[in-house]
Amino acid sequence: MQRAAGLLFLLLSAIFVACEKRQTEPNPTPLKPGAIKGILSPADAAVRLVCTPASGGAAVELENPGGSFKIDNVPAGQYTVSVIPKLGYTAPAGVGVTITGGDTANAGTLILVPNSPTAGFLKFNLDGNAYNLAVPDVTCSYTGTALTITATTPPTPPYWTFAFGLANVTGTGTHTLGLTSRDSIQGNQYLPVYTYALVYSTKTLDGSGSIILAELDPVTRVVSGTFSATMPQKGLGPTKHMTNGSFRLNY
Repeated sequence: MQRAAGLLFLLLSAIFVACEKRQTEPNPTPLKPGAIKGILSPADAAVRLVCTPASGGAAVELENPGGSFKIDNVPAGQYTVSVIPKLGYTAPAGVGVTITGGDTANAGTLILVPNSPTAGFLKFNLDGNAYNLAVPDVTCSYTGTALTITATTPPTPPYWTFAFGLANVTGTGTHTLGLTSRDSIQGNQYLPVYTYALVYSTKTLDGSGSIILAELDPVTRVVSGTFSATMPQKGLGPTKHMTNGSFRLNY
């Protein structure tokens, strides 16, 4: 009986010591966040960098990273660094990096390969004259719900500038143009005999047309679609007709 009681005492004592030790042991110090750096080539060929953790947590992203990039305050762990390319480029394979705590992981040089030189375009016929415009003569922006496209023909008189404006874009679909519409296409024609532009627009009494968005991708930031327009000159003057219009651009 005494022997059993002694064994029980020893067992309880061991449990007490273990519990006391566990309570007094300090929690492990969390690893400090670090950074990920690298170089993109060409410098303006990427829309976004995405650093995906192997743990399955939230990705760390950097918009418009430019040439040399550095992402600070990245939690310690293993990551795959991927590039979302601009239209006209192919991204390299993802690169694995590891942040062990407070250090800077180097993803190296990420090279994007150009595709067709005609990627990023806006083309149409204007009263029988064909125009096929490409970046950088065409620009596109999408801010909030407003989509804007501007284009300039080669600067040999007579030449044109065009502005496409859609006020409430939330996805693909058809936007009707006209006098009372918030959306429009406007063309400014510059002739050598005038010191001002002749303005043609769908926002006139007999103006009409449509812009049909077929693609609006928030990941690659690509928008594409087709369009047509009847644009009377503001004031007295002729009417210009845009037909067979199409575009595919980064915004």
